[in-house]
Amino acid sequence: MKKIFLLILPLCLFVFLISNSAISAAPPKSIHYQGRLKINDDLPNTGNHSFIFKIYNHAGAVCWNSGSVSLMVNQGVFEYDLANVASSCSNFNDGGNYELEVSADGSVLSPREKILATATSITSSFLTGYDGTNPNVLGDLALSSGGKVLFLGTGSGAPGNSSGRKINLFDAKNTAQYLIGVDSSTLYFTSPQIFSWYTTNGTNYTEVLKIDGGNLTVSGNANFYGGVWAKDGFTCGASDVAEIVSAKTYEVGSVVCISKNGQDEYELCSQAYAANVAGVVSENPGLLLNGETGDGLKLALSGRVYVKVTNENGPIQKGDALVSSSKAGFAMKGETAKVLRSMLIGKALEEFNGQEGEILILID
Repeated sequence: MKKIFLLILPLCLFVFLISNSAISAAPPKSIHYQGRLKINDDLPNTGNHSFIFKIYNHAGAVCWNSGSVSLMVNQGVFEYDLANVASSCSNFNDGGNYELEVSADGSVLSPREKILATATSITSSFLTGYDGTNPNVLGDLALSSGGKVLFLGTGSGAPGNSSGRKINLFDAKNTAQYLIGVDSSTLYFTSPQIFSWYTTNGTNYTEVLKIDGGNLTVSGNANFYGGVWAKDGFTCGASDVAEIVSAKTYEVGSVVCISKNGQDEYELCSQAYAANVAGVVSENPGLLLNGETGDGLKLALSGRVYVKVTNENGPIQKGDALVSSSKAGFAMKGETAKVLRSMLIGKALEEFNGQEGEILILID
């Protein structure tokens, strides 16, 4: 996992010396500590963080401990008064080395910094050791230079909708999966071979797109503003091809005829053996032509589709030719001698012995 390095770069560690004699000097009872918090030596941090400051004597024992203090970091800058330090650490008069240790959000940074009696400051080098195990370390961030996301945290689930972050990267160490939150309405989920897009209302998360190896899964509609080429063909869930031919709609399974009262208009067939029969209204075609015109009359052109039928001309057997009936929108069995190709709706794939109902037919 990528490390996050917490950089403490002192800007001003002012020490106001209290002299015990004309020739000796010791750090004062109170030291004003000011530093700079950065991530990857690049991005200044802003937000509240929990710090602990400790001073160790030459024997390696803690002689002063600030306890947990919450400090506001603004554009990387923070400051704190190390109060009553000298009295707790024997006024620094035993000639030993004293060192300052800084912890941030539970991580002990390194190395410890020597405290030197000087008229200017306590000098400090880079302190490292923050490994990104606290997901609340950064607050709001932008992308760093080079396009790197500069936040790593833990969590196998989605970021909280109350975090207020614009970009969060969560690393679930045990599963090598990552979550990137964008505001509270959407998020990405990635792992070594899977990329998914989720939508969320802040509580429930719904996967709407998934790329798993060479497979693409879309839960919803996909719009392509260009050609689509499929080397191995198309596999559809439904079994018919249809086209939207009119804005006027009729019930699914209805038999429609070309209207003689208007151009390119359709109406329910209401005459037996109608030669102007157009076809059957499809419910959910596997391939829909002219779909960009919006919703309308989906006329089945080929394949298998359900149609409304009546026993007006007797029971229907498998393989019977179906034609329009005198009942509006219904088909019936056609007598072979009377059926012309212009009258044919399709062939029955099921038997029917009732008065009115619905059966599956083959349109060719």
